[in-house]
Amino acid sequence: MRMVICKDCKKRYDFDRDDFCPRCGAFNPPAKRLTVDNYGNVVRVDGINEKNHAGSFVHKEVHKEKAQRRMVGMERDIVKPTSGKPAAKKKSGTMNPKVRYVLEKFLAYIVSMAVLCYLFSLLFDSFLWW
Repeated sequence: MRMVICKDCKKRYDFDRDDFCPRCGAFNPPAKRLTVDNYGNVVRVDGINEKNHAGSFVHKEVHKEKAQRRMVGMERDIVKPTSGKPAAKKKSGTMNPKVRYVLEKFLAYIVSMAVLCYLFSLLFDSFLWW
């Protein structure tokens, strides 16, 4: 009997009897069903592992979420084993986004000032010719 407290309405109910809250219908899984080890592998605390759920929906979803986390870069703090190859070097042409933003703004300011000076010089030259 796993008692769960609903996060939405704060009702306490038995998760083994009802997967969803009987009052509001929210899904509240019991705590500590999944953990992640040092290599980024999902370890299930409730006894489900790779061998006994290989073709299930849960298996596909867990690995899809894991691949998504890796693509987004959410697993940077996890220690991964090294294969002996050196890490890929950063490209020499890349720039910090903040520095790039400041330089683009500065360049836009300089160009706009040059255009304004040119327009004012044309305006004053036309007055001088009268």
